[in-house]
Amino acid sequence: MRFKGLKVFLFFALVNGLLHAYFINLPPCGSHVWRQCNTLAMSRNFATESMDIMHPRIDRRNNSNGITGAHFPAYEWTLALISKAFGFTDLLARVFSLLVFTLGMFAFYLFLKQVEFDDRYAVIGSLILLSIPQNYYDSMNAMPDIMALTASLFSLYFLTHHFKNGSIIHFVIGVLLAVVCGLIKFQFLILPLSSIVYLRYNKKEIIFLTIGALIVSLTVVFWYLYAIELSNSNNLKEFGLWIKPISLSNKLKTVQGNLVSDLPELLMGWPLFVLFLALLRFIRPFTKLGFQILIGIVGFVVFYTVAIERMQHHSYYFMALLPFLVLMVLNLFLKSNINFRFLLLFCCLNFIWSFARIIPSRWANGGKGIPEEFKNTEQRNKLTKAMKSAKISLVGPDVSGCIFFYFINAKGYSFDNFDELIEKREYISQFDEMRLNGVDRLLIDRTISNSEHFKSIQGKRLIDRVGNFEIWTVSNLKAVE
Repeated sequence: MRFKGLKVFLFFALVNGLLHAYFINLPPCGSHVWRQCNTLAMSRNFATESMDIMHPRIDRRNNSNGITGAHFPAYEWTLALISKAFGFTDLLARVFSLLVFTLGMFAFYLFLKQVEFDDRYAVIGSLILLSIPQNYYDSMNAMPDIMALTASLFSLYFLTHHFKNGSIIHFVIGVLLAVVCGLIKFQFLILPLSSIVYLRYNKKEIIFLTIGALIVSLTVVFWYLYAIELSNSNNLKEFGLWIKPISLSNKLKTVQGNLVSDLPELLMGWPLFVLFLALLRFIRPFTKLGFQILIGIVGFVVFYTVAIERMQHHSYYFMALLPFLVLMVLNLFLKSNINFRFLLLFCCLNFIWSFARIIPSRWANGGKGIPEEFKNTEQRNKLTKAMKSAKISLVGPDVSGCIFFYFINAKGYSFDNFDELIEKREYISQFDEMRLNGVDRLLIDRTISNSEHFKSIQGKRLIDRVGNFEIWTVSNLKAVE
């Protein structure tokens, strides 16, 4: 059985690797490139500054040490540990992500084997999970969500095993993995939570469940309270640890966009979505697996309602829901008595849709969403070298506050509108305040350097030009009366 499991894992790794091989050396790019850059920068800072997992650091640190609150940085810390042995590269990060997601596919396979599905359905179910456009895209991105997904799927497997067979070791492992997935992204707790449908209702099991739930919930709550305090310590609120209110019209617009656009295009894929609709007539109420799917969907709806502001532009937040959608398709298909080859056909069609949906818009021509100078290795290295000796950098225009920093391996301040920086306030402009705080090097594009405001700055000197970028030094201000 162990040898068979190894063969299945290697098969998943081969498929995942081949489907991404052509793009495996891309730098962070595409949709949510800012999130990828923040993740990679935090990992690099662990490797180069401190491996203290309790104090994650970002690059847009202004004149602080960069410590800020975030989700529990298990992905970033593990990648940093590996990079200490092999060197920090974009290629290593993508291979690491592929490995993490492949482990998640294997965990889903193990879980499917535990419930109502044979080997064929367990394998095809895991491949369908990969064929979903959102997963196909993010399975090789530097996204902590994929580690949360993998931990939650393994937790689901171990807890289901315990509830069905009574193994205390499986229960302990399942609870620990639930803690990990909840610390990284707490919405993924809906996966281990759904395992309670297999609970044996006796006193011992109720006690175990209560203790496990307390351990998970208290650990997650304490971490996020700590993370919020950490964010406030340096006033570096880079990560969304707060829920922002939005208007009713924006809520309705978000729901409409998620259901009409995101669900068929990204969160299932049109072929899988069409198959799902066609299979709805085979739905059967009151099955144990049906209740498990219902628990997962209801749990996600609760999270969605609370965090609806984030769901406008963060489709990867739905990743916790996707195993339940695949599980529903498999369950309905199994009850339809349609030939298994039909399911295999739709899996292939879904992969084709994912290629068409993801590759042109996010990976074509060396990757979308980043300046051309960052795609070119020679130019990127030249920019990095020019900024290396900076005490504190000022870079922009970069609305993300992290993309430029990651690619040139710099730290400091960023800006979106340079004119706003040099407007005089009551006593001093923001730019002069930054110079007082130690900013001595600028990375800007030529539209900034050609402006009258920039030309009026005293004490600056051009060092180099790389493509559309210019690197300038500025002298520090000694005092302001």
